[in-house]
Amino acid sequence: MDEFHTFIEQKDIDVLFMSESWERENKTLDQIINLENHTIISNVHQRANIGGRPAIFANHNKFHVQNITNSLVNIKWGVEAVWCLLTPKNVSNTSKIKKIACAAIYSKPGSKFKSDLLDHISEAFNILSCKYDKGLHFCIAGDTNELNINSILNLAPNMVQIVTKPTRINPKTGVGVIIDPVIMTMSQYYQEPLCLEPLDHDHDKDGKPADHRIVVAKPINTLNNKNARITRKITTRPITNSGIKEMQNWIFEQTWENVYQTEDTHNKAQIFQDTLITKYEKIFPQKKKKIFMMI
Repeated sequence: MDEFHTFIEQKDIDVLFMSESWERENKTLDQIINLENHTIISNVHQRANIGGRPAIFANHNKFHVQNITNSLVNIKWGVEAVWCLLTPKNVSNTSKIKKIACAAIYSKPGSKFKSDLLDHISEAFNILSCKYDKGLHFCIAGDTNELNINSILNLAPNMVQIVTKPTRINPKTGVGVIIDPVIMTMSQYYQEPLCLEPLDHDHDKDGKPADHRIVVAKPINTLNNKNARITRKITTRPITNSGIKEMQNWIFEQTWENVYQTEDTHNKAQIFQDTLITKYEKIFPQKKKKIFMMI
């Protein structure tokens, strides 16, 4: 618990997706974890007294947090998922992100509920999309193990899985795999996620370190829900009127004797092309410039 609290505070985490919690009916997460400024969304009634039991922690100082688990979004027995709806407190009519539907999911290895989980996500996506329309975005994250997430990615053209580095290393083979995806419709607003070392256990307690890396996705700009401006360097070759005139005059003056004197057809074509390109690049030189883009 000390390691968990320290991580949240040091990394300034606003929304956290937990895939496997230790919540029980007689010991709920809000009783175990006293996380200041965060609302906890969980669902202890998902399957027998075992399992992942995912949860979401959301900063209620920055978001209006609405628990939509088993209200707007129904979750059948055996499907391990929780949902909440986040509305940024600084949202305005011009904001591109007005609401974020968040889902924390868990699919255990060899789960017989894989198709149920995928059907559930599809149904929830359609229900929420119909209800909130413009300005609604999605973020779905958790431990998926061998779950095929293609059907989730196909729900919308901008639905993207943004984790690019392994999130778990097989201790026996040393091979890394991505089994903790972050799937969202807001990828253009986010940096490439970091995959940090697994959370350590509290050394004054009887425990062991986690075996999944921690995925941290940071927005490109966190200020006031506004567009960020980025700078890029590009290379251009400006076509000027004076250059066109110079190129035209040069072509008119050419006798192309070096082309005519060459017997081989392929060599003729090569000399002709090289001569044109050399002159073109000289008259229209490349230039580097900076451009500013709003994203």
